Amino acid sequence: MRDVLMALRLRLSTSRTTIPWIEFPVLLAFPPDTIPHLCVLHAIAHGDQATTYALTLSLRDEVSTIISPLNN
Repeated sequence: MRDVLMALRLRLSTSRTTIPWIEFPVLLAFPPDTIPHLCVLHAIAHGDQATTYALTLSLRDEVSTIISPLNN
């Protein structure tokens, strides 16, 4: 988890705009394989009245195609 958050932090530090949807690469090893592979993750920042700040992380294939950065 520490490596995923570090990759997200590095992506945020190089981003020129602030958007609630972030795509970033990370090296992950999925058992039983011990060799890390490059995976693309998505982070979606959101919140509601119960939780002011929340961040959802998911694999690229788990994100719906209707979710995209707002260009307005």
